[in-house]
Parts: sequence; structure tokens; C-alpha cells
Amino acid sequence: MIKVNILTLHQVDILKRIGSDPFLSDTFYFSGGTALSEVYFQHRESIDLDFFTPQLYDAQNITSRLNEWSTDLRFTIESEFVAPTHIYFLTFQDNSKLKIDFAQYPYRQLDSLVLYNGNLRVDSLHDIAANKLIALTQRIEVKDFVDMYFLLQKYTFWDLKLAVEM
Repeated sequence: MIKVNILTLHQVDILKRIGSDPFLSDTFYFSGGTALSEVYFQHRESIDLDFFTPQLYDAQNITSRLNEWSTDLRFTIESEFVAPTHIYFLTFQDNSKLKIDFAQYPYRQLDSLVLYNGNLRVDSLHDIAANKLIALTQRIEVKDFVDMYFLLQKYTFWDLKLAVEM
């Protein structure tokens, strides 16, 4: 099967920067719908990047890095905090936008993280699947149903329900 890259060039640039930054790559791991699509299924486009960490962190460490990268990658930054997530909205010179979430997620991992492109840590398929089931109970978005369709080709509903209960 041919691997299809679903990421935009801006997403690729940011993921490369995060993966090559010792603090960010050691502290956070890539998760959510974009990770699911890019790393595992290549089944849909996704416009945001989600990063989780089990530990407390200082958001200033993220902000300072984004500020450093903004000149080279030509973007402006707006941010907000919606507990427990620090949300960054990047607007690039071509007027495209990218939303990046960094959040503390203090729950036990079901499976080990995987490495993607050498040094970017990514949530396991099993963990993303369990989180998608939780997302479906908290919001109604088409993307979550699309993701769940593909996940149910790999796991049963009961596998995911058990994972959520762990």
C-alpha cells in the first residue's frame, strides 16, 4: 500500500521542528485525529495538531519556541488557555491557519508510544482509539465518526470500552 501524506507543508514543518527540539520531543507526544490519519490510516485530512504530556509543564517553553520559529516559517501567533489545554493559532504568510494544542493528559498509556520520522513520539493506535471513544461521548463531530469507522476495523467496540474503563 502506498503511503499518502495527508499533512500540509506547514504541518510538516511544525512537526519536524517539534521532533527535533529536545524539550518538546521529550515532554510531549503527538496524538489525536491528525496523528491517527498521518501515522496509522491515511484516511482523511486533519487540520490541527494535538500534543499530550503526563506531566506538568511551563507553557512559556512552548511559546518561546514558537516565537523563535515564527520568523523563519513566517507565521504570527495567537494563543489561549482552556484548561488543561494551551492552544496556539498560527497564521502563515499565505493566510493558511494551523491550530496546535498542548495539554497535560495524566492518564496511564495502554500501549507504548511509537516513534515517527525518527524522533517524534506518537500515541499508540490503541490509546488514540480509546480517546476517540471518549471524544464521541463528549461531542458530535463527523470526523470522530469517520475515525471510529476505521478504528472498528481494527478493534471491537468492546475492546475500546474495556480500554476506556482501565
